[in-house]
Amino acid sequence: MNEAVLDTSVLCCFARIERMDLLGRVLSAFEVVVTEDVLDEVRRRSAIEPVLHRAIGLPWIRVVQLQEPAELELFTRYYQRLDLGESTVLAYAKRRGVVALLDEKAGRQLAREEQIAVHGSIWVLAGAIRGGMLTMDQACEMIDVLRDAGTYLPCTGADFPAWAHLHGLLVADEATPSETRPRPL
Repeated sequence: MNEAVLDTSVLCCFARIERMDLLGRVLSAFEVVVTEDVLDEVRRRSAIEPVLHRAIGLPWIRVVQLQEPAELELFTRYYQRLDLGESTVLAYAKRRGVVALLDEKAGRQLAREEQIAVHGSIWVLAGAIRGGMLTMDQACEMIDVLRDAGTYLPCTGADFPAWAHLHGLLVADEATPSETRPRPL
């Protein structure tokens, strides 16, 4: 089974909209992991934003620590450019050849430079649409709620259908952009 390692940003997004279940369903084809440092970030933030506690202790998320010398070397290099959580996520993903899920622009840029497979919360929402778990309207509403809460996402809810189609996240039905055919994650 493929692994997906999640950053704080993705966990917080789905906790804020009270849809950790949706995140788990979309990622059901993956073994989902978080680093201990990411989990610590979520714990600290949940003291200020209690809704984030929903992202802690889920049975489908395994907690890992960087231990291998190669992972620690990558972490040291990445930590010069990124925060602690992002650095551990990318070091784990690079060393193990797994998918990283994070939303921050700097982290995504470094992932591309390092040839690490990277996706974000928007990719998860598009996967939920493709899988019939959400409608386009529901996803657009969630994006606006997240953006209003200060979450960085690359588009507004109104812009999401066009943005997702432009980036190949959805396959449009000829009838309307809100109807989609399933596409593999």
